[in-house]
Amino acid sequence: MTHHIDPFLEHLRLVRNASPHTVRAYAEDIAAFADFFEAARGGDWAGITYHDIRAFLAFLKENGAGAATVARRLAALRAFFRYLVRGGHLEHNPIVGISNPRKERRLPKVLTEREMDALSQSQAVEKILEIRDHAIIETLYASGVRVSEMVGLDVSDLDIAAGEMRVMGKRAKERLAFLGRSAIEALSDYFALARPHLAARNPKGDCGALFLNYKGGRLSSRSVAILMEKYTQEAALRQKATPHTLRHSFATHLLEHGADLRSVQEMLGHTSLTTTQIYTHLTADHLKEVYKKAHPRKDE
Repeated sequence: MTHHIDPFLEHLRLVRNASPHTVRAYAEDIAAFADFFEAARGGDWAGITYHDIRAFLAFLKENGAGAATVARRLAALRAFFRYLVRGGHLEHNPIVGISNPRKERRLPKVLTEREMDALSQSQAVEKILEIRDHAIIETLYASGVRVSEMVGLDVSDLDIAAGEMRVMGKRAKERLAFLGRSAIEALSDYFALARPHLAARNPKGDCGALFLNYKGGRLSSRSVAILMEKYTQEAALRQKATPHTLRHSFATHLLEHGADLRSVQEMLGHTSLTTTQIYTHLTADHLKEVYKKAHPRKDE
């Protein structure tokens, strides 16, 4: 059956319009199984069964493959075997009934409140881009918005007097995001001292984006990630902080200060409460400290 691999990859490219990256990944994944099957069964594809797939998964696990790698290999094999069955090259699909492994859920990295203060103070706020960057960091932390949501904001989406932003989230779901005093002050400085200068650099005129790049166009998510890396180093933080780190920190700090999970879910724009519940694991240590300080019989 290995001579069907190249036609299958061509099918991915031309019929399913798969990206070059996907085609390369599928080729690697199918080749890994073909090598295993050749060594284990001599490559008798006509007799391949459910148990051969299970043996391959056990082999991957024994060799240290993570859940994400196993799931990716299975996705490639599902597509390949479906192609073989539909083309009449294989009578039965051996992968039917095999489910993906449960992915390990890693706890998100967050900054402490002290680290957040250090990051916020790492901008000199003297030059135009520093003033803008300070407003970006304060906005991300104050609102908990995704970086893609933030760079998509227009000036018209912001009500600075009310401390609110109208955010378009995933699946075109709109929600309100809120801004605290520090973010409002940073944005006010940005509008007064930085944004007009940046907008003037755009030969096409003001594009209307809330945050502008040095040429006066809309800022990209990648640019925000780069500036976050820069200020993380300048603040000498113990860990790398990304724009998403500020979103995680926003949620964690709210819960630590008494916010309820449903409210945090709404502010983050999560469809499911299950997604938000991961932050409750992060606050366990904090709750333990609260208990030790507050319970009348904590020492008994």
